[in-house]
Amino acid sequence: MKVLIVGREYPPFSVGGIATHTYSLVKHLRKLGVEVTVVAFGDPRASTDGEVFLPPASSLMETGATNLYKDLLLTWDIARLTSFTKKVLHEKHFDIVHVQEPYVGGLVAYDDRKVTTIHTTGIGDVKSILKTAESPNPQVFKKTVFYVSLGYLMEYASIFTSKIIIAPSYICKQELVNIYKVHPSRIVVIHNGVEVPLNIPSKEEARRVLRLPKNKIIVLTVGRHIPQKRIDLLIEAIYRLDKSVRDNIFVIIIGKGYETPFLIKLTEKYKLNDIIKFSGSVPREKVWLYYNASDIFVLTSDKESAPMVLLEAASMGNAIITSRTGDYALMMKNGVDGLIFEPGDVNTLTRFLEELIVDEKLRHTLSRNAKLFASRFTADKMARKTLKVYEKLITSK
Repeated sequence: MKVLIVGREYPPFSVGGIATHTYSLVKHLRKLGVEVTVVAFGDPRASTDGEVFLPPASSLMETGATNLYKDLLLTWDIARLTSFTKKVLHEKHFDIVHVQEPYVGGLVAYDDRKVTTIHTTGIGDVKSILKTAESPNPQVFKKTVFYVSLGYLMEYASIFTSKIIIAPSYICKQELVNIYKVHPSRIVVIHNGVEVPLNIPSKEEARRVLRLPKNKIIVLTVGRHIPQKRIDLLIEAIYRLDKSVRDNIFVIIIGKGYETPFLIKLTEKYKLNDIIKFSGSVPREKVWLYYNASDIFVLTSDKESAPMVLLEAASMGNAIITSRTGDYALMMKNGVDGLIFEPGDVNTLTRFLEELIVDEKLRHTLSRNAKLFASRFTADKMARKTLKVYEKLITSK
């Protein structure tokens, strides 16, 4: 079987979790004997026989503040990617075309053999943004305008040109059915899966390599710095901890975005610079070191679908504190697989942090259970379920 996968991002040119998802899917499909070609944006010099990168002209690969001129070039990039993909399809036969990013691949058509994964819906994100954003922000405004205009049209184009839609969560499926009026029979839910890298060093060695404190409880969060991730909530909760508790921890915030300056200022305002470290964007292999070096992982988002970072942290034995959003948080047993608080509830988040910092036994119990929970969602299972979708689509013709 030959499959063409089309998307915005693919390692090493990554913006968020979709790149990680796509990479894992491609790797395991190839293990199953599928011949996969990837088309995405990046540096053409990194192209290989199996991965082809187009240089972006717009801001679609940027995570921080963007300028309006480059934002307006997004339509040009979409047109270029569509044209290039059509050329590839004309030159070589593929059994399936799988679009991993509807905003850039919505106009790609391939008879009845196109599959699109919609990781999260634009309208759902707009609702979250409007709920979360407390003050006017040019970047928030531009993102909202995109989601309700070009992004909305591209989502519908993706739905119209695809035979099957893959959603990584039942939450996403529900939005597609209720808001976009997609018939449930066209949607297949396949949860994200992770694969723990081989030869991960011990916790002590990981801390030594990363130059992290040996005798502190390390709290970690990973994600883009955008309003709906609510990383400010974690900083607020750390500030609310009693100093005697706070003295036992070291906090690492991985990621960046247009909210990074605000989060740094908030940390300075609360005088937490000595215990909170902003690591910026970190290469994937190094992120795993941080997972292994940490004790507690916190996800504070107002809206998620199926966050891979939660699975990755859990698979490395981090005790999990998460807001009740996304399929994984809904599947977790509160107090068993992790500690779950309602989105925006900083009081409960603070209490959970204190409990885990003080109670070593609880921390170890949740660590063990988090590993068991994450083991249910593997990259191999994800790839096998996706392959079944491909096979069903091919045999139905």
